Amino acid sequence: MAVVLWLMIRGRRLPNTPACPSCRYYVRDLNGCICPECGNDLCASGVLGGMRMPVARWIRSLVVVFLAVVLFASYARYVFTPFQDLFDGILGRHVDHSGNYRIEIGFNPTASEIDSIKVEVDGQTNPTLMSDAPENLWDDQMPMHVTLKWHDGRQQELTLRPVLNKNGQIVEWEMHPVTQSKDEPSDNSPVVVDPNKSPAAYPKTVPSSSLDDHVSMWVEQSGPLSDPWDPARFVLARSVSRMQLIHARKASSADLHDLLGESAQAQVSSTIGGNFMTMSRPMLRAHWFIFGLWVVVWVVVLILVLIPNTRYEQWPQRTF
Repeated sequence: MAVVLWLMIRGRRLPNTPACPSCRYYVRDLNGCICPECGNDLCASGVLGGMRMPVARWIRSLVVVFLAVVLFASYARYVFTPFQDLFDGILGRHVDHSGNYRIEIGFNPTASEIDSIKVEVDGQTNPTLMSDAPENLWDDQMPMHVTLKWHDGRQQELTLRPVLNKNGQIVEWEMHPVTQSKDEPSDNSPVVVDPNKSPAAYPKTVPSSSLDDHVSMWVEQSGPLSDPWDPARFVLARSVSRMQLIHARKASSADLHDLLGESAQAQVSSTIGGNFMTMSRPMLRAHWFIFGLWVVVWVVVLILVLIPNTRYEQWPQRTF
């Protein structure tokens, strides 16, 4: 490529100069302005004064454009991955979730008054459609569901609905408790908690930073617990905190050991995961940057290639 451009700029050698620009007739010994070979007015057009004549500028322009188009595919193939890795390292990647994810842990009756806890984000149930249907992805409006089961058959449920600010960031959560008695019919219809029977009126809105603390207090109010240090209460708070990170795409899974902490001996069963898929995509794609850089480089090349031109001198230069 460089050789082709250099040869076009260098051009072909002129046998004798000064010469007529129209017919290349040698005019050094000519007196007057009219070329005797072709009749060109040398005083108006000037004469060829250099030893070489570059290729016409329009031809050089076409060659440069042709080379830029032909070589772009190879250039993009080799530089795309390094540039994309660079952007991902600086800006990070956006994580998308699809499907449903749950954290469910059962406890030994001798260790906790609570039989089991469950924290779940019940998203789309067909992760295989993720790449074809963006509507199958999680969105920031999806609620979390908390289920609390007691060894005596009682069950409490809590729905946590995110509250977004103008920038689309989750800043608060609305707590909507429901409860179910062990004596209720088998249709499992939820009943809204009576605010008059609870120390704190529901639903209520709490900051994202203290959601786990408020869920822990809700457990105490739902019991009440005879042991305020019941391990299930704190495992549930950690599970809600972890699910917040998964909901916000800052994490893609939960670790049972981290959730249990010092309460590992209290649990008897656990289920973490579900019909769930995670996919990451770049915050900024490198395609347009690569294309823009290529255009800038070849514009510079085009300018440099077009600068050299045939050397013209005024006529007559001197008196013979």
